[in-house]
Amino acid sequence: MSSESPFAALPVPLDRVITPVGLNRLAEVLSSLIRHTDSGFWMFEMDSENHLVSEQWCRQLGYQPGEIRGSFQDWRSLVHPDDFKRVEETYRRHLAGRHDRYTQEFRLRHKDGRYSWFRTDGGTLRDSTGRPIAVFGWHIDIDSQHASDSRIESLNRDLNAALELATLGELVGGLVHELASPITVLQVRLAMAEQKLHQTQVADDDPVARLVSELRPAVEQIVQVHSGLRTLMQNGRVEEAVELDVFSVIDKAVEFVKSRLERNHIQLNIRDMLAADGVCSVEGNQTQLMEVVINLLNNSIDAIVEKRLEHERREIQVRVRDVRPHVVAIEVADSGDGIAESVKDRLMSPLTTTKQESGGMGLGLSISKRIAEAHRGALRLEATRDAELGGALFQFSLPTYQSVLAETLST
Repeated sequence: MSSESPFAALPVPLDRVITPVGLNRLAEVLSSLIRHTDSGFWMFEMDSENHLVSEQWCRQLGYQPGEIRGSFQDWRSLVHPDDFKRVEETYRRHLAGRHDRYTQEFRLRHKDGRYSWFRTDGGTLRDSTGRPIAVFGWHIDIDSQHASDSRIESLNRDLNAALELATLGELVGGLVHELASPITVLQVRLAMAEQKLHQTQVADDDPVARLVSELRPAVEQIVQVHSGLRTLMQNGRVEEAVELDVFSVIDKAVEFVKSRLERNHIQLNIRDMLAADGVCSVEGNQTQLMEVVINLLNNSIDAIVEKRLEHERREIQVRVRDVRPHVVAIEVADSGDGIAESVKDRLMSPLTTTKQESGGMGLGLSISKRIAEAHRGALRLEATRDAELGGALFQFSLPTYQSVLAETLST
């Protein structure tokens, strides 16, 4: 046993101060304490492998005394599967050390199947060589405290999310306002150029005529994105939502990055990984959904370009798959350098960028995340390094059109 004692201030050992009668009385006090305290007492004896538990220990979990045999295997079966490995490692480290104080927190299963959080505080009895003889302690129910801590953490996350959204709203609101004038000028100048070409009767295959013709859909896309962002930031709702085919949205988005793909010699593969009976139609605003896919594709292109790949694989994969019932996902993976662990948790926050050379503003993913959530979907970093291509893997998931329609009809 350790030489340290709560009675260490006494000039002689405890067993030489207390008489046999006193020791019996001390045993009675300890027995009464075990019976009447709200905490559950337990003790594990190394040599016999007996796991002794008090009546209160049993009642904490909804059992009557005698319903639990008290063996180590009984206790092990009650520990939450997600906690057992950590509990076992902490226990083994404690036994291997020289400290007698033993404490940790974990979940135990009640008789009715639910789990509660407990903290165990106790100690270890050792022989003269330091070998553990027994470990004992008290089970203290901390479930309500743990629930309060979890609620506080949840509130903090919600508060941080609200602050991020406020920052995003302010930034995008300013950006939308600043872009209004140049977009108007762009529209007017393009209309003047088209009118001039029409007046001079330039042939359709003339290089200038082709250039102006190619600019028209791009300008219209810019106008639609600008208008959609303004509406989204003002009320957080999706306007003009219709049934859309996922592959159609992807194809239209690819048209806007096609020249960048060709210029940088990047191969794009679109893979249908849906189940045989998989559904690929969703409800949404086509322009806004395209904006999310375009942003993911541009990010992948930037990642490959910044990696300066010459003879290595230069590839982007767009995968469409069922991620769970009534949810379809568009995944974008690339052969870039992936995402650093240091930034992955704040990647969707405003002003966070990994584009060191191109100097990105760090708004693309945060705006895309807002669009996904407005469509009752989600946008997240699925993997910092894709198993096949080695770069980042992003997942843009959306509820299927049928599930949205069913929910609407039921309300």
